Amino acid sequence: MMKIFAYLGKHTLGDFLTDALYVCAVRELFDTAELTVSYVDNRPHKADIVSCIWNAKTVIKKTFGEALLPVLAFESQARNLLELDPELRASGGLDADLILTGAMCQEPYLNGLPLPALRYPEDKMEMCDQALIDLGLEPDRWIATVYWKEPGYRYRGSMPVREIPDATPYMAAIRHVIENLGGQVVRIGHRTDLVLPEIPGLVDLAKVDNSHWLQMYAVSVSRFMLASASGPSAYGPAFGVPTVLTDHVEVTGVWRSHDYILTRGMIRDGREYRQKDAYDAGMLEGYPHWEKLERPMGYRWNTSEELVGAADEMFHSTRSCLGWRAPMAGDVTLPRPNVFKIPQPQRRPVELLIPPRQRATLAAGP
Repeated sequence: MMKIFAYLGKHTLGDFLTDALYVCAVRELFDTAELTVSYVDNRPHKADIVSCIWNAKTVIKKTFGEALLPVLAFESQARNLLELDPELRASGGLDADLILTGAMCQEPYLNGLPLPALRYPEDKMEMCDQALIDLGLEPDRWIATVYWKEPGYRYRGSMPVREIPDATPYMAAIRHVIENLGGQVVRIGHRTDLVLPEIPGLVDLAKVDNSHWLQMYAVSVSRFMLASASGPSAYGPAFGVPTVLTDHVEVTGVWRSHDYILTRGMIRDGREYRQKDAYDAGMLEGYPHWEKLERPMGYRWNTSEELVGAADEMFHSTRSCLGWRAPMAGDVTLPRPNVFKIPQPQRRPVELLIPPRQRATLAAGP
């Protein structure tokens, strides 16, 4: 029996969500294992995300003042000298064979693991279904979730390089999904001053107070997700929902073969590079890498035509999903390796820079 103790110490939404999937995946490396998860409940998204780690045996929630956990607690002879929380003592997690925390939990490692998916709690699904229906969604028509980063999120400082200054291209994609592809759209994110037009089939959860739990569920039942690279974009790949990351400047954030990365136009010496060409030119290392380059580089945000094209790619590559997506089973392909490797394997999924339909053609061969 492998005993795993995982402390989810990050706070930002995307990092916390990624770490939740990571510890879920490490548990699934073993046929028999017990996963204990501990975290500090100091952000509104944390409890919701942790509830989706379906293979955790024990979850220990602490406030910030209770968070200190000395390393002595993991030594059976020394821990008797400490005043430890009874729940922590009883969990069995302090007898861990493997302790996951800090730098051990990193997004690049997800590309080297057999990936399960997070699962939304079954006892909340019926309530969430009804909540989405009450907001105007039809249960027999598929959903796409759309997100783009706007400034003003209270739990993260301004990051202009990630923010989308003009929502027009994303609105074009929303209209295309509804008017031409026959879907419905749920927009997620934090509340801002932007007011979306009233379009039948469009629900703006960003304007619904305390809707994080419902935003997360809407992603999990979506046919696909179209999102600019920021914390909420991690919901799609974490729940196993095909996701296209838009306006991206790195090869990060998605990890599955049905995902897709749509880069910005990267500009240097008057020439624009995109997708695999930008990667081959060393331009997809992200910011602040750009500041270290000897030759300055700029960028261009995605256009309406590019986002509409991305929606088409995801629509055609998800033809088997005709309604609200059924929850991904979550289990990894058997047999499990029953091994945790150090150093942990990692890779960059450069193939995700290729549009899904082109990838399918390349896989089929001549």
